[in-house]
Amino acid sequence: MKNIPRNLEYTSLSQYASLPGKNDGLGNFRPELSTVVKHMQHPVNSFLNLAFVIPFNVTAENLQQTIIYSDDLDVLTSMYWWGRARLASLGLPEDLIDIIHAGLSEEHQVISTDDFMKGRSKILLGSDKIGAGMDFPHVTLVVQYRCRGLTIVKWEQRRGRGGRRDSMTAVGVILVESSMTGSEKDSPTVKNPKSEGPGIVELVQSIGAPNCSEKIVNKHLENPPRPDSELHFSSLCGRCSSCDPDLRIATQFTFIMEEVNPHKAAPRGAISDVQKKKIFDELISWRSILWRGEWKDKWPSYGPDCLVTDHDLREITQRGQTILTIDDLDNIAQIPHLDELAPSLLSALQSILQRVRGMASRTYGTTGADRRLALNPWFATSAVVCLELHILQIPRVYNFTW
Repeated sequence: MKNIPRNLEYTSLSQYASLPGKNDGLGNFRPELSTVVKHMQHPVNSFLNLAFVIPFNVTAENLQQTIIYSDDLDVLTSMYWWGRARLASLGLPEDLIDIIHAGLSEEHQVISTDDFMKGRSKILLGSDKIGAGMDFPHVTLVVQYRCRGLTIVKWEQRRGRGGRRDSMTAVGVILVESSMTGSEKDSPTVKNPKSEGPGIVELVQSIGAPNCSEKIVNKHLENPPRPDSELHFSSLCGRCSSCDPDLRIATQFTFIMEEVNPHKAAPRGAISDVQKKKIFDELISWRSILWRGEWKDKWPSYGPDCLVTDHDLREITQRGQTILTIDDLDNIAQIPHLDELAPSLLSALQSILQRVRGMASRTYGTTGADRRLALNPWFATSAVVCLELHILQIPRVYNFTW
């Protein structure tokens, strides 16, 4: 932690994380906890980086009890609505996800905490309100959503909310935004962490062997060597995603073949301003119909603009001829409920383009192979097979047995 003596940083962890202190000779070592560091592959506000928390094949019974931390309350609130929509799209109760933060009433926080404690809800979103003193017995997954401003002490304290009962194990996942990966021009780096804690920068930027996450934490917290391990600072721990590839959620292989229709023509020319206005107006109409039919009664506080903003609809209008898949939408628009809205939006867009321009571009439906293709982030043509590999993320694609 920058500008804070390490002995003070360590004492803070012992005191506030309710973990063993230095005097017992073990530091904050908890062998039942593992660490996974994952760089985000999708825009922060799409929340698609959290797809692994609510996978497509999950049931209410086997959904992991999970805590997700974010220090941005606006992001946290949007994440809550995204989570409810994702659960609903899978036919699961929307109240399996809940949220607490300082801006909510004390009564709400008491009810939400009790529901999560007793397993009535399975995913709890929060900030520092979920901290020391809250002992949830069944948490097996802890996720930190973005890490700017995070410290090693705070991460260890948050990760420590998992595996709180004997014989339990838990995994802590840090989802790292692109501005913290060291890949952008002004990103903090291990050599120059800028205003960020040097420990957390090294942790999130040192992925893969031999960069053991446990060794990095031990170094920055000055943890003492453990009696059972003379390899404390020199070997792979087997409890982090750098040392144990099995901690990276299973690689998913998806083979998708697109049938080419030789009668489909390519898009013709640029769209005129008059046509753009017509396309935009029809997209507004699509949004209003969808909102009234599927969203208004369930979420009265949600307006049509909360589904897709006017700005995003204008961007979609401008690039309509090039939008074929959910990833195309993801690259140009910030749509909180993208997985749920994409099939309808892609279908509507192609229909509108055909009506306005007479274009015979690719048209994707919302069922069967068409929907699988529309939801898949990659597509192939003719006999080319598409191979999709995702680590720590359930692919946005359905099985062939739809």
